[in-house]
Amino acid sequence: DDPAGNGNATDYVSLVDMTQSAAYLDNMSVSFGKQLHVAGWFASDLSIGKPNRFAILFDAANNRELQRVKVDSVARPDVAKAQPGIYGSGQSGFNAVFDYDASLVGHKLQIIARYSGSKDGNSDYVDYWFDPFNGPSMPVLDGKTEQTFVAHSINVDTQKDGTVLVTAK
Repeated sequence: DDPAGNGNATDYVSLVDMTQSAAYLDNMSVSFGKQLHVAGWFASDLSIGKPNRFAILFDAANNRELQRVKVDSVARPDVAKAQPGIYGSGQSGFNAVFDYDASLVGHKLQIIARYSGSKDGNSDYVDYWFDPFNGPSMPVLDGKTEQTFVAHSINVDTQKDGTVLVTAK
């Protein structure tokens, strides 16, 4: 009854916890095209009002961001069923592709999933830092393996690191 709210009042407290987050990396692989593919999901109540999504490849040993890619939401009905109390769990999936070369093999890396209110992802954000991992090996032929395939065109380039990149279509 007091305009400042200090008189006779009735308060209601919400029992809903709006601070929950959960995430999981489902898959990580390296392609011959020198790309690191990651797929997973990140759901967070704290993502409300943060429509921009990013996946970040982070150098954990040197404490610096290597690459950032904007990702789209992917439907995850399995996550919605397992985490029904977390906002956006049904659209929490993501797929990201990073440039990946031999210089990153064996380095301590980390994937960061981010929701952000800003278009560049540098402010108003909530992150999930997945566990660090050693950069996976590049797929290579071992010198003993022979691969036969049919292609319409083949391009062979020698890379700066001494490896040969074969692109077939």
